[in-house]
Amino acid sequence: MAPETTVPVADETQVAQAPRRGRRGSNLLIGAALVAAVTAGSLWVTGVGASRSVVAAGTSSAAKPSSGASATPSSLGGAVSAAASTLPILATLPSGPANTLISGDGSLDTTVATYSDCSGATELTHSSAAIDTCVSGRTYFVGHNSGVFTPLLDLGVGDIITYYDGTGVAHRLRIVEARDNWLRDNGVPPLANGNVVAQFQTCETAYPDGSHDRILDAVAA
Repeated sequence: MAPETTVPVADETQVAQAPRRGRRGSNLLIGAALVAAVTAGSLWVTGVGASRSVVAAGTSSAAKPSSGASATPSSLGGAVSAAASTLPILATLPSGPANTLISGDGSLDTTVATYSDCSGATELTHSSAAIDTCVSGRTYFVGHNSGVFTPLLDLGVGDIITYYDGTGVAHRLRIVEARDNWLRDNGVPPLANGNVVAQFQTCETAYPDGSHDRILDAVAA
């Protein structure tokens, strides 16, 4: 899980943001997506409990990854696709901008990196959202409020978020539960039901110390 902290750090100009691509109208080739999914098992780390604390996953203060940190969006094409392979492949949807989350109302539009420091010592980038690859059994998206995940505060049950993975494969997700004030000390939130394939986490505005999070559970739509 990726809780928050309020430690102020210098600017984040060293964090490289993944390039955006325009939407393409061509249909997705399933074969390419399956190749990306083959490596997924090696990225999921089980046994992550309440004692794990990730630095800065939703604070309003600027943050910068440590030198050599794994939170920057490097090698996104393979790593993010593999991390998201628990999501169903929706071959009927057109491909889109790789490594991107877009909500149905357009309020959420951000690139996606990976966070793979299971010690929780590395700062989470402010330049994009990230998939926490240390949380198993779902694709776990984390991001800052205020920042790229602030729009999550206005999204709720029934809203659609589409995730385009590293190869542009579209994963359409529908929110089925929104939980406010999830306590960081309670660790990784349980799934709302057995159909949940993804969760979204950002900190509550009223708790900039990151002690309380907003959690959205989503199923394949």
